[in-house]
Amino acid sequence: MLIELRSVQLNQQGKEPEPVVCTAAKPELAAADYAARLTQTNMAPYYASRKLSWQPEMFSQSWLTYDNYEIYYDKRRVGVLRFSYLEDTTCIRDLQIEPAFHGKGIGTECLRFACRHAREKQHDWLALRVFSENPARNLYQRFGFRTQPMTPASSSGDRAVTPLDLLEMRLNLRLAHRE
Repeated sequence: MLIELRSVQLNQQGKEPEPVVCTAAKPELAAADYAARLTQTNMAPYYASRKLSWQPEMFSQSWLTYDNYEIYYDKRRVGVLRFSYLEDTTCIRDLQIEPAFHGKGIGTECLRFACRHAREKQHDWLALRVFSENPARNLYQRFGFRTQPMTPASSSGDRAVTPLDLLEMRLNLRLAHRE
């Protein structure tokens, strides 16, 4: 069952609707399969350049433990947004959008949703990790995320992902503009 968080409506100027973020029910295999395929496809060039292997069992396990949201744009499923949590931090584990829908403001709307979500959890920080050459890094910087010193390297099975490969970015929600 999907729970709609925002309705899709044309604004007063008749412009395209904003994306709608809906929760993905954890037992729903179709939602998990879609998210896994999209994530694997979007991450393929970054994994290939680092000689990393996609690990479907890791993704499946994380689907059971993370909060998973599907992204809808104009009533069509176009992506996935996933969260985990630390003490005072909401971590964006995945923000994956189908390539055909890049550049439509969906990522920005998802970051706004993520800020509201983190604030509802009374967290002060929103954090994510991004490969250094990923163009989404520019979106995160424009939104106010700042690069932080990397915590210990993540292991992906094949080799460690070093701080030169992966950037840790954080947004201080106490200082960020509220929308």
